[in-house]
Amino acid sequence: MTTSDVICPRCGARLIPEHSVRDAEAGESLWIGQCENQHWWLHSAALGCIPIDPGGMAVNRATTTTDDAATD
Repeated sequence: MTTSDVICPRCGARLIPEHSVRDAEAGESLWIGQCENQHWWLHSAALGCIPIDPGGMAVNRATTTTDDAATD
């Protein structure tokens, strides 16, 4: 199966690869793609399509602050 053969499980549109990742330990190639309806997926030959939220991945805990002084 090529990347052009993969369709969005949610709406049936063709997935367009956005980023490839090579997993040397597993010996397979993973890729992130989206369809024309903005559904994002991580595709693995072993696991199929796994839904992802690219906005949720952009959170950086180093920039998250808490106000501990308010609880004292």
